[in-house]
Amino acid sequence: MINAHNHLIKYALDAGHRITVWNGGDEAEVELCSDFAEVLEHTEAADDANLMIYSQEGKFQGEAFVIHGWDMQPEEMVADYTVTPFMDAWNDEYSKLEGGA
Repeated sequence: MINAHNHLIKYALDAGHRITVWNGGDEAEVELCSDFAEVLEHTEAADDANLMIYSQEGKFQGEAFVIHGWDMQPEEMVADYTVTPFMDAWNDEYSKLEGGA
């Protein structure tokens, strides 16, 4: 199964959104990025990261907390997320991949 954070990044970018990645530094690792590989690289560069998702117009769509652990199941990679219409729609789509979680 695809890791939850990979699916979220692709889902957000496919919707035309941009992603800012924070992984523990004083500044964002990448801001308002639309490149899958770059977002993924910065998301996986630390033990955990926050993905902040914005529309092209700059409207906040949601945030996800991603944890990378050696014993994590794919669906556990997104440990928490904000409750917004966009994030709920993503979760519904990802749950279908899991078989109805």
